[in-house]
Amino acid sequence: MPKPIKYKLKTYERITQNKPVNQKIVAIAVTITTGNVPKAGTDANVRLLIGAKRFDLDYAGYNDFERGDTDTYYFKTNMTLGELRKSYIELSHDNTGSGPGWYVANVILQVQYPNSFYMALYKRWGNIGWLAKDEPPYYTTAVELQQGEEI
Repeated sequence: MPKPIKYKLKTYERITQNKPVNQKIVAIAVTITTGNVPKAGTDANVRLLIGAKRFDLDYAGYNDFERGDTDTYYFKTNMTLGELRKSYIELSHDNTGSGPGWYVANVILQVQYPNSFYMALYKRWGNIGWLAKDEPPYYTTAVELQQGEEI
């Protein structure tokens, strides 16, 4: 797989920025919007890496990541906000299936704290663009959303 592009546009950390680094996280939600441009959708296997944890993004029996769609995936986790802030975060696909190229409009990552019914916005990344080996400008199937930070 080619080296992932680094996401260079501004990211936003809203509600979680004032929480302590030892704040526990019990769940993560990732919402991905596929762009509304020709051939934007993908049939490839999509995954999200957060540190050493790999999350496969797929709902059985549902055609994920089609043109103009917004898809949300939930995962239980046992980490702290500080660990998340230090983690490398990458969105990628394996370039399989018919029409594997994918145009990603935006990604939203939310977290859930213990004893809370609500998800808090962690970060939002917009205008990511093509994740495709055959599309300019990057010719890659992965994007590095977060390099990780020292806390």
